[in-house]
Amino acid sequence: MATKINNGIKYVPFDNRKSLQSLATKNVGRTISPNTTVGKIMHSRLGTARDHCLVAIKNVGLSTYLLHGYALTYPPKNMVYCITPKVGCTFWKRIFRFLNKDYVGEPKNPFDITRMFSHFGPINHMEKIDLTPGNITILARNFTFTFVRDPYARLWSAYVDKFLLPDFWVAFGKNIVAQNRPNATQKSLKCGHDVSFREFLQHILNRIKLGRRVSSHYLPIHQLCSPCHIHFDAIGKLETFKQDVDYILRRLGLSFLMENYTFQTHEEDEIVTLIDYNFWLEKRLPEECFDPVTIAERLWKALQLKGYLDETETFPEDSMKHLNKPETIRQELKDRVFKSLYARRSPDRHWMTRRKWLVEGYKPVSNFVLKELLEVFQYDFEMFGYQKKPADIFEGRYL
Repeated sequence: MATKINNGIKYVPFDNRKSLQSLATKNVGRTISPNTTVGKIMHSRLGTARDHCLVAIKNVGLSTYLLHGYALTYPPKNMVYCITPKVGCTFWKRIFRFLNKDYVGEPKNPFDITRMFSHFGPINHMEKIDLTPGNITILARNFTFTFVRDPYARLWSAYVDKFLLPDFWVAFGKNIVAQNRPNATQKSLKCGHDVSFREFLQHILNRIKLGRRVSSHYLPIHQLCSPCHIHFDAIGKLETFKQDVDYILRRLGLSFLMENYTFQTHEEDEIVTLIDYNFWLEKRLPEECFDPVTIAERLWKALQLKGYLDETETFPEDSMKHLNKPETIRQELKDRVFKSLYARRSPDRHWMTRRKWLVEGYKPVSNFVLKELLEVFQYDFEMFGYQKKPADIFEGRYL
């Protein structure tokens, strides 16, 4: 069947408009009784999604859209999670692996499962469901939830984790360089190590608008886990992650999973995981593309951008250069990071610093690219209640 492209979304024609209009109308009715503060918030979020789905179905033909995402299940609790990368998915993959006993060793809690195993380990017991129309119908019988995030923050986070750091250098970075930089150096073409945020945005937005394949890490969430197609019982947000996680797990009788899990625990886990994972990537990159000291310096910068390290903290390059082995450099980096971290720990300061660097990241981005971003992520902004033109990002711009 021929496909159609509309607003960067690929459609496969089939007549499903009436059923999706019915789904969108019922969506709020399925939510849990809003007898708590968080329950009321969830009720409101589902209502916002429902209202915008009804408009989108009429104006765009969203009824013909096939989702690109997938879901994880835990049958004993009729629990289904629609995965959205860059919105706490490592956290939830650990939860589902732990519940389904899909791990190695004897972890005492979900957070003993490593990031590498949570993403790349074999799936022997846990069910992973592609979101075909038939499977979506089945999901309606379960408690189904997903998590969303402000598109500006999600794209910036994807860039920092995947392109400032080496995860996507070879897989995607070198192609971005080849297609967008006429005078690229040979190292850039081979390693893809120096993609700018502007180049990243231009490349992925163009591909999405043309209906070409891109990583799920920066595909719009409505193309992965559309509330117009799936009966969600809860929509969590990264901005209120802990309270939304607590709410969902409490509703399912699984609150024990979060015992002793605090902001400090999350912070330390993310830092250790980030450092270990990026040094683990050494075996996946060409030798000339992985210099341990350079990777350590980029991790230091990434932790500053994430609000874990103060911008005044200088990377200890001289001491790192005297270390010979990647393992020694990795451990020295952890020691230095945690020494700085413990001296300046503050959740409020953490989030303020993150926001400051995000705004700085968008300053070199042209109005043309921002306009394209608004078009491609229009339904994420509208369905999930995010501000399209935040004042700090759009200050001095006329769009």
